[in-house]
Amino acid sequence: MHRSTDAGACIESQLAFEGFGGPTARRTDPETSVAAGRAVAEKIRKPNRLRELVYATHRAHPEGLTDAELAELLPDEYAVSVGRRRTDLAAEGLVVDSGERRMTPRARLAVVWRVVR
Repeated sequence: MHRSTDAGACIESQLAFEGFGGPTARRTDPETSVAAGRAVAEKIRKPNRLRELVYATHRAHPEGLTDAELAELLPDEYAVSVGRRRTDLAAEGLVVDSGERRMTPRARLAVVWRVVR
């Protein structure tokens, strides 16, 4: 069976890209498919956006932050999501446990995380 490279190019040209590195729907797809594709793209983008926000906040506070302090500085985000993005940054070696501990609003000791310079 002979495959035409023109067919592949034609299909590729029909794909709608949403700026996250991949197709979300074909231009000929119904409106519901386009909406679903955009929702998936947003789920992919949101953690990356929040990760960058958490990292920028840490960089702006060289004295370090606990997860509770970080969440206070980002009131429009869920504290659990903020903590998860900080965990991601720690796994990448971008923030580290400073060895210091501070009290949280709930009177518990918390790790102070600092950006690696």
